Amino acid sequence: MKRKILIIPMVLFLLITTHLITYKTDQYRISKNKNPLFSVPTVYIKDGGTTIYFGFGYQVIYWHFLSTETIDKKEIKGHETGYEIHNLFDLKYIPFITYDFKPDNNTELIFIAE
Repeated sequence: MKRKILIIPMVLFLLITTHLITYKTDQYRISKNKNPLFSVPTVYIKDGGTTIYFGFGYQVIYWHFLSTETIDKKEIKGHETGYEIHNLFDLKYIPFITYDFKPDNNTELIFIAE
């Protein structure tokens, strides 16, 4: 009986320590614009390259999407990038939207929800 009482806190301590180490390591890596080390890419979104990674109790979102910005009355096309990290209680749901161009010369975007 004493053995079971000791095993449960040890397993909990090990799980919490593993979560903190992997979370903090990935948090540091994304602050330096590097890919997360302990997270697995699970979702790729066809908006320019957004990727969602899942780690041990957390989620990392690497934003890389197409954008258009107007500067000095000129339209500049490019992309925006960035990272987000969320813990287990703050996971984000990203709707799966893909963008396809019409086959003719019209560059209007068609939004297709999967």
